[in-house]
Amino acid sequence: MENKWLPTIIQSCLGTAIAINLMLVAMLLWVPQATSVTATAYPTQNGTKNEYTSELQSRQDKGSYQVEAYQEYEVTRDGDGKIVKKQATDETTYLRYWNGESSTESGE
Repeated sequence: MENKWLPTIIQSCLGTAIAINLMLVAMLLWVPQATSVTATAYPTQNGTKNEYTSELQSRQDKGSYQVEAYQEYEVTRDGDGKIVKKQATDETTYLRYWNGESSTESGE
């Protein structure tokens, strides 16, 4: 008697799996996809372009780490790509790198 229900169960599972997959595909197609927006450069009204760059300001060894300080600058370029204005912002980024030495090692 159990063999009588087996085709029905298989058809039900297969139909459910197909319906779920179709719903997932429909959701992927109709959901707006995220787009990448560049925030580092934007055109201004007078044909110039502003961008933000970071430049290395200092590099110091502190114990078993090397610390680099980067200053952010707002750079204004004309239509030919030449720098018209370069101004430091308030943003400073510090990166710390381990130099592979332990701070407890003795300097022999």
